[in-house]
Amino acid sequence: MTPRRNGAGNIVWMSWKGKAENADPVTGIYGAGWDLCKCPYGERGDRLWGREGFGLMSYDQGDESKIDIIYREDAWVLESDGKTRTDEPILNSDLDGGRWRPANHMCRHESRILLEIISVRVERLLEISPEDCLAQGLSSHLREHDAVIDLFNQYGDLWQADHGYESWQSSPWVWVIEFKRVDTS
Repeated sequence: MTPRRNGAGNIVWMSWKGKAENADPVTGIYGAGWDLCKCPYGERGDRLWGREGFGLMSYDQGDESKIDIIYREDAWVLESDGKTRTDEPILNSDLDGGRWRPANHMCRHESRILLEIISVRVERLLEISPEDCLAQGLSSHLREHDAVIDLFNQYGDLWQADHGYESWQSSPWVWVIEFKRVDTS
């Protein structure tokens, strides 16, 4: 499979379709045309939403009851102004159902993180730049050349923890998606 641009300028994977057993013995080519596959994460201008751990708290407000979403990251009781945090954490027993809910259960309308894709490209894994490593949240306190090597090694360690040593060594084609945070207020 190889990355290419289609007529609209979007990056797509292109692979020759067909069956290997029907391959031409001389050229090794099989199938009858190109098969296109767009980036599975979206394209420029699409919006992604982030999920995070959360809990629900219900309380009575006059004649009606209200349910608030509490994000795990902000798991502190707020003062009545809704902004000032106290030193009192929200406990599991304070939440409806007595537990925090995992991020994968969050509905889109409950999300407070909205990202807009600004670019999509395809590159080999081992071609990652120091800037891309920094964009992944990595940092190095070393200087110049040593920092570049340190960032590359840190990213390699993260990749191998998720995908294995063989995946790192084979340097697969990967989607590189750049995005900006969109203000949801």
